[in-house]
Amino acid sequence: MGRPRLDPTQAPTRARLIEAAAGVFARDGFAGAALAEIAAQVGIRRPSLLYHFATKEELYAAVIHDVFGRLDAALQQAFALEGGFSLRLEAVTRGYLRFLEQEPTFGPLLLRELLDDEGPGQDLIRQELLPLLDTVEAFFRSAPGLRPETPIRDSLLAIAASGLLRSISGGLRESLWGPGPSRLPSLAASLLLPPEPPS
Repeated sequence: MGRPRLDPTQAPTRARLIEAAAGVFARDGFAGAALAEIAAQVGIRRPSLLYHFATKEELYAAVIHDVFGRLDAALQQAFALEGGFSLRLEAVTRGYLRFLEQEPTFGPLLLRELLDDEGPGQDLIRQELLPLLDTVEAFFRSAPGLRPETPIRDSLLAIAASGLLRSISGGLRESLWGPGPSRLPSLAASLLLPPEPPS
């Protein structure tokens, strides 16, 4: 009997495994995630999953690398825009917000790692997050007129944390942040744009 025909409309198995695993890891954490459940969501068995990813650690590393790669791509697109610094700052902030909306597993994955000292996640987050944070910080340090004492890294983490918490707040979002769209671009501008000269 020949091999089953592949469905050309379906993403490759490896990509579908990463997507399914992101949801399970976000919900259950690394320790609680079951490879059999991830495989079942993709319509394969656990041994077939292990053909693509030899260990749970390898699958988890692929999930973290994939999600941070998409975040990096979203931010790089905003960095490349032509225009003044304030325009690019707004584009970076809005790009981050769009990323959080499109990647609902990112917030839970990251927060679980911030709370959990065990498993492979902390080192993976360091490997993926710190270079990205350094890149964003260097972008903001290049802003014309920025005061040397501006706490850029602290400001970036405040902006990122606010967006992240809003993205995972579910039914509490409106109670905490109020109705309407996120005002994160305004927060970013108040923290990072050079002060207006007095008129």
